[in-house]
Amino acid sequence: MNIDRQLHLVLPVDQPDGGQIFIHATPVSQETFDAYYLVLAKTFAEIHAQGLGVIAGPRVAAKLLADVAREAGTWDGPTGVERGLLAEIRRLINVYAPGENGWTLSPFEDARAAGVIDPQDASEVENAVVFFTLSWLMHRRTEREGILQSAVLLWGGQITSSTCTEFRDSLPTLTTDASTGASPG
Repeated sequence: MNIDRQLHLVLPVDQPDGGQIFIHATPVSQETFDAYYLVLAKTFAEIHAQGLGVIAGPRVAAKLLADVAREAGTWDGPTGVERGLLAEIRRLINVYAPGENGWTLSPFEDARAAGVIDPQDASEVENAVVFFTLSWLMHRRTEREGILQSAVLLWGGQITSSTCTEFRDSLPTLTTDASTGASPG
């Protein structure tokens, strides 16, 4: 196992019409971690202190991050957790949705604003991605993949080394070739 590779989270999100959209999320950079390490560490510790673990943690991680940041007085302001850390986590989430010409890529905030992902699913995604980010940042590099692989199975997702573009290329084809009108020979 190459412990230095960047791993990403992929989550399928079922749609009311029976289709799916896919979430591709990347953990925040080391620089972002360094800027917000204390609130991240406290949130990670609080998840485990409350006994939430991999079952309940992914359902509430973003909410708990907000609570911890508010309690620490670091939620508000231009470099606060809301406009700094959480905005960066959201920026690193991409949404692939079926479109007229195949899969369409949208940043998470744009997909949410356009109704591509409904508010309940968006909340679930945000909480799961914050949990993934916390787990990625707080575990040792040699432990990350093993810990996250087992956790993500519970969410129906996957851990991948594929970039956003590589992941898109792995998605099933949505469009079919137009008929040429010629009959098979």
